[in-house]
Amino acid sequence: MTNEKEDMINIPEVAARHAPEVPTRYVPPADPRRGPGYLVISCPHCGARHQHGAGDPDDPSYGHRVAHCRSGPRGGYILIPEGQA
Repeated sequence: MTNEKEDMINIPEVAARHAPEVPTRYVPPADPRRGPGYLVISCPHCGARHQHGAGDPDDPSYGHRVAHCRSGPRGGYILIPEGQA
């Protein structure tokens, strides 16, 4: 009999290791009092433009995201700031 904890796989961690890095443009909030800015990418899976929340406007949160594809292949990617690719 195996230990259940040993058999568990951290799916987001595994997905992130195999996800493409995607250059991402940060769009600051028009009015910081109304919320954070957002991150914009051209999706490597479907080619569409996707937006993701950026979190703190002073320190945008890049990293692994799940694609927002409406059709076609789906998956995830790792958002990196433009110019770091």
